[in-house]
Parts: sequence; C-alpha cells; structure tokens
Amino acid sequence: MILPGELRAAIEAQLDHVSLRGLTQAAETLRERYRAGERNVTGRLVQSPEQTLAYAAYRLPSTYSAIHSALFEASQRLPEWAPATLVEAGCGPGPAVWAASELWPSLESATLLDADARMLSIARTLAQSSQRPSVQQANVQSFDLLADRAALPQGDLVVAAYVLGELPAPSRVAVIDRLWASTRSALVLVEGSKSSRGFDVILAARQRLIEQGAKIVAPCPGEGRCPKREGDTWCHFAQRVERSQAQRILKEGFRSYEDEKFSYVVAARESSQSIVGRVTLQPHVVGNLARVEVCGTAGLEQWTIRKSQKVRFRRAKKLYWGEAIEANDPLVNSADEDSSVE
Repeated sequence: MILPGELRAAIEAQLDHVSLRGLTQAAETLRERYRAGERNVTGRLVQSPEQTLAYAAYRLPSTYSAIHSALFEASQRLPEWAPATLVEAGCGPGPAVWAASELWPSLESATLLDADARMLSIARTLAQSSQRPSVQQANVQSFDLLADRAALPQGDLVVAAYVLGELPAPSRVAVIDRLWASTRSALVLVEGSKSSRGFDVILAARQRLIEQGAKIVAPCPGEGRCPKREGDTWCHFAQRVERSQAQRILKEGFRSYEDEKFSYVVAARESSQSIVGRVTLQPHVVGNLARVEVCGTAGLEQWTIRKSQKVRFRRAKKLYWGEAIEANDPLVNSADEDSSVE
C-alpha cells in the first residue's frame, strides 16, 4: 500500500521547510520518548514543530495503511452502507479522513478532533491539499477526550486509531462509551500490535461495546468469546506499506517497505453480512499442502487443504492474512472430489 499521491506530496512539501538533520534528530527523540513512555507535563508525545513533521513523515504512512485496512474490511461487511459524516477522534495528522474518503465517495463532511494544537495544525495543512471536498473542508478542532466533558460530535462513521492505548487504563471505558454514544452507524478502533498490549486494549474495548449492544462487524465472525486470548497468541494483522525516501532516512532503514502490525475492531448499530470466519495467520503453503488458521463462530480451526482438492487448493494459495471467508467461498462450498477439510 502507498499513500495517496496528494497526501504524500503534501507531506514532502512540509518537509522542505525543515533541515534533514533537524528532522532526523526529532525522529530519534520521538523514538526514544515513545519507547520510554515519556510525555511532557501536558501528556504530549510531540513537543516541537520539528517533531510534529517527523511524526507525520515516518508514522503517518504506517498508521494510514492500518486504518485503511480496517476501514476496507468494514466496507466489505457493510456493502450497502454509505456514510456521509466522519468523526476522527484523536486524529493526529488525520490519516482516517484520507482513507475513508477513498473508500466511501458518499462522505460529505468530516470532523477531526485532537488535544494537541501542533497535530491539529499539520492535519489541517495536509487536508487542505486534497481535491476531495470532504477532506479539504474538514472541520479541525481542539478536543481532549479526557478533559473536555462536552459530548463528541455525531458521525455516521467514528474512528479512533492509536488513541486508546495512549490513555490511562482506568479512563478507557468512559472514552469508549463516549465514542460509541457519538456513533450513528459504525465505530472503528485501531491499535498498534507488535506485542499483545495493543490487542488487549482492543479486546477490552470489544467487550465493552458488546455490553453496550453493539454488533461486531470485523474482524470477528460474531460476538462470541475471542479464542485468540488464550496462551501466547493474540489477534493481529499486518499491512505492508511502501516507504518513502524520507521514511527510510528517518527510520534508518534500507528496505523499501515495512509491515505495520495492528489489531482492530469494527462495531455497528446494525448487523452486518455474516462470514464463516477470518484468516488469522498468514496461510502456509508448502508442496501439496496448504495450512490455514481460521477464526470462526466455533472458535479457532486449523484447515489442511490438499493439492488434490484442486478448487480449494487454488483458493487457499490466494488467501491473505486477515481475509474474510464467506459462506459462498470455494474453501467451504466446493464440489471437489476429495472434499475433506481437516
């Protein structure tokens, strides 16, 4: 996945105003601060204009890719849904409005909320470079999910990405309730998940939303207990994103891509199209066998598909990590002579 051309060009235009050395130093400071869990007295990770630009340059492509992936799965499960309004809570540089506008041409307006004035400024600047009115004319405003007691604006689609994990654990339930209360149709929560911590945050949010009467749209096939919470495994997915030159420099990496690992949940007011299950690990195809881990309504299943099952085997080779398996999928609805799926 690559950033939309307008967004990439807008970021590069902003980078022209700062020296490469200054950006590199700012990026390193952010990495160290993030690893240490350090914030300033106002709880802000980003504490200077250079750090704001560095964050946009090296993190926005990755967060955009994860958010786009989660929103895409929502669009697949809600194919008739055409959201007109978006609220992006804790927007940072504003990746969700760009992703949503690509997936739903129906989007008419967006409200971007954040407590950090520097993030709001870069989000506004980037949004104004878009040719889509819903992005270009986005209402960017200050809002602190912890301190501001006013109700959040209402949106058909509400997104909070890489937000809950940055909040104190005792305050998350109240924030989830506020986000759900502002949701007319669907709420999408995304967290980074290189370890189980991000998944734990999403899992707790999922349970709270179910208690509030939400229908789980994705990635789960229903509202049952998550089988991935057992043992050392956790439910997460990966989206490969192409690195820009600035990203490679700021991350001190040589690869042209990186894989953003994330966990997410999509909750809705109404039920979505049901699925048989979802692929929860990268399928493993070796020789005459394909092994696929699928999370379904009955829990985790390990499917072993033989090459002699021609239709299923061809399908298994094309599966991707995170893909939904529907009732009419050849994997579960094929007339292969060798019809067993272990």
